Amino acid sequence: MYRFQVAVLTRDHVLASRLRDEGLRRGLKVVHVTSAGDIPLSVRAMISRRGECGDIRSWSVIYAEDFPSPVSLLDKAVEVAAGRADAKTATISIDPGSRIGVAYMVADLLVRTGTYTDLEGLERDLREFISSHRG
Repeated sequence: MYRFQVAVLTRDHVLASRLRDEGLRRGLKVVHVTSAGDIPLSVRAMISRRGECGDIRSWSVIYAEDFPSPVSLLDKAVEVAAGRADAKTATISIDPGSRIGVAYMVADLLVRTGTYTDLEGLERDLREFISSHRG
């Protein structure tokens, strides 16, 4: 069973594939559709590019152009799907060691986790998460 279901309404198959892969890593079901009529009713958030989604009022639309990567885009989709889109706090918890573990949280919602063996990857992801959640 998946935590949330997110729809990706786009003709950009590369973006949809990256989001689907990241969703699988997190236990999310990402459904790629090319028409609004194909969006399942169980979807809680929708990702699209500007100009591709038309006038959709049933779902909160998250625009791909507003985020630097598919990872941060899916972070926002998780927040919207969980009803935490307007959260005021973001927390990053780090477990040091030979493999550094990180938990990224918004309000009381665990958005994602990660493990790192290099500091450059850790620093890049920390900067991206912080910049995406700056008020």
